[in-house]
Amino acid sequence: MTLIELLVTMALLALMAVLTAMIWGQLRDWSTDTLAASAALRPARLNMMMQRQWDHRAVAGDDAKTLGRVEGTRPELRFLTHHAVLNPGWPLVRASYTIEPIDALNPSGGSRLVYRETRLGPSGQSLAVGSPDDPPLVALDHCTGARWRWRVRTVPEAGAPESPAVRWAPSPEPERFEDTEMLRVEFRAQHRGEEVAWVGVIKPSH
Repeated sequence: MTLIELLVTMALLALMAVLTAMIWGQLRDWSTDTLAASAALRPARLNMMMQRQWDHRAVAGDDAKTLGRVEGTRPELRFLTHHAVLNPGWPLVRASYTIEPIDALNPSGGSRLVYRETRLGPSGQSLAVGSPDDPPLVALDHCTGARWRWRVRTVPEAGAPESPAVRWAPSPEPERFEDTEMLRVEFRAQHRGEEVAWVGVIKPSH
């Protein structure tokens, strides 16, 4: 190769290196912007998903009091719905939203909201027995202060003249709902410095 050919080759290689670096930088910036936009939109998508499932709550089987009720524990909300997320098109599923720590060894290091779904038959029986469960979906990550709150009405004993009291139950246990009627449920958390809130009304008359 002559000296001119060598210089031309080196100039072309340098130009290709500069172009590659510019394209790589743009892709990295686009990826960062996409992740930031996705993180910012995640609470809105979560609210839309939960509200759509909540609006399509269902009652299955003969024992409607048991199968169709909204169930709650300290970290979890469960209810039946016709709007499946992990099994699109399936007519009836049990939706479960659970607050879990990101690191089990460090419960104070933040939490996440995990969604699970169980396929049900027309009478409410689970179809997941003997088959692998669907992988859970992390609906909201890196949360602080995530909690469920319940608005409950104390059911008076038979013959009691006093009216039932309505109160908030910030962190109920299952047995605490035996003598209460759930009226409303709330999810609240801090996600990337912003307040995230979702409200589900169980008894519209209240």
